[in-house]
Amino acid sequence: MIKWTSESWLKPCAIVVLTAFFWLYGVDLAVYAGLARAQAQSIDDLLDEDDSDLLGAPTTPTKPPEEEPAPPAEPEAKQPPAEEPEEEEAAPAEKPAEPKAEAEPEQDEEKEPAPPAEQERKRTPARQAVSMDRPRIDGPTSVVAVVFPANDKYKRRAVEQDLLIRAWFRGSQEFTYTPINYALGDRGGANEDAQAKKAQQALSDGIASYNNVQLDEAIESLEEAVDLYGPLMDYPEYRSRAEDAMIHLAAAYVLNGEAKSGQDIFTRLLQSKPNLSIKDKGFPPGVEETFDKAKSELADAPSASLNLSSKPSKMAVFMDGHFRGLTPIKLDNLAVGGHYLKVSEPAYQEYASKVTLYKGMAKKIGADLKQVRKYYQYKSEADAVAARFEHKKMWDSAQNLGKALSTDNLFLCKVSEISGIVTMEAFHYNFSSERYKTQTVQIELAGENVDQATFAFLDRFFSEETEWQDTYIPPEEVVAAKADEVEAAPFWKTWWFWTVIGVVVAGGVTTGVLLGTDVLDSGGSDGDGDGPGFENPNAINVSF
Repeated sequence: MIKWTSESWLKPCAIVVLTAFFWLYGVDLAVYAGLARAQAQSIDDLLDEDDSDLLGAPTTPTKPPEEEPAPPAEPEAKQPPAEEPEEEEAAPAEKPAEPKAEAEPEQDEEKEPAPPAEQERKRTPARQAVSMDRPRIDGPTSVVAVVFPANDKYKRRAVEQDLLIRAWFRGSQEFTYTPINYALGDRGGANEDAQAKKAQQALSDGIASYNNVQLDEAIESLEEAVDLYGPLMDYPEYRSRAEDAMIHLAAAYVLNGEAKSGQDIFTRLLQSKPNLSIKDKGFPPGVEETFDKAKSELADAPSASLNLSSKPSKMAVFMDGHFRGLTPIKLDNLAVGGHYLKVSEPAYQEYASKVTLYKGMAKKIGADLKQVRKYYQYKSEADAVAARFEHKKMWDSAQNLGKALSTDNLFLCKVSEISGIVTMEAFHYNFSSERYKTQTVQIELAGENVDQATFAFLDRFFSEETEWQDTYIPPEEVVAAKADEVEAAPFWKTWWFWTVIGVVVAGGVTTGVLLGTDVLDSGGSDGDGDGPGFENPNAINVSF
């Protein structure tokens, strides 16, 4: 018989209920943790099942005899589309009544492109083909480039190096660069090639009208060119053409009696490119004076700001084609007027928008990026490659990544930046020939031009100076690599560790609750066995 007071009989009941709850919760936690780790381990085993087959094979396979691969037939280089020759920018007189004939620039006659048989392009080494501002050239070999940061704190540098790598591939006569999203089947973005052709046509028409002092037509065509080039301005060759269109558009406004509009355009250009100059480019004095005024008043020019966030975060932000950082980010001192904003990340549909800012505005934008259809297939293999950036450890994952990207040529690069030194570890896989190249370079930020040093490295890497290697891995090296991975795996990443932790937590919670319980005695002795007991007058008799 135990007696509990009427004032505290709920306390033991609550303790019993809470003890049962925490016990069950702890057991569930242990079970779920164990299952989760076991499932993760099983996924790794599935990814590596080819290697496990090697471990269990009754006989040791031997490396097939090496055969000197026959040199591939020289593919006929694709004939690049003929582009209209850029017209020289002659300076028209400030709105003359009748423009003089000699004021018009001499234009080269357009030549009909010769048939492919007569005008076969001679392939040159990649080192002769690279320029940040040259037009895109499609070579005979399609390639996809995947650039990783060594860890998250190097992501900004990885984005900057990725831009240089893309520019190199787009300007090389040996390769046709395929963006990751396009390789994954994403067609949500603009058709870049078609849009670039329309923009080039509008630019050519605008400059021709400007040179003929047909200013209204020039303004219309040049505004169209700027709008078409806007979403493509993160590519250097398109950004330079967009800037050319904006300079001529500002000049056309000035000559058309709208100097304020022209100055606003110059201000936008100078804020993103402070060292811009139009000297010695043949513009009339009135245009140069407006440009100089915009430059002198740049510090006092009206401005606005933009707060940009994204889901997920740490996405690359481009404003008017210039990389500005990672989300979340605040951009200050932006020129009033229209800007082209892009937020992007591989395997996510990019966010692109034209943003109009007004004086003193503090605009906020949240970009919600959607994953492309093959996101998980790409992400799992890309993460596996980044985690095991060594050929014998990542070969299987690299092949799977190449399949996900539908490419026979895969360029992989891991980027880090420590103490002012940028390190690039590169691999180039050719899956059809089962060969690969690898090389590492370090670039000192203080002593080298990063752009040119990166291009020089890629020149060497894709030349005959860097030798091909066989992708074949002897079984004993596979076993050794597996053993290294297992040995290197910390104990706290194993499934059994988290199962034990869950059980210990559950037992600890229960023990703590029981030890901390203060059960009110209903009466009786004080526990030493001597002396009379006492009776609590407020006790209630409870029978068990």
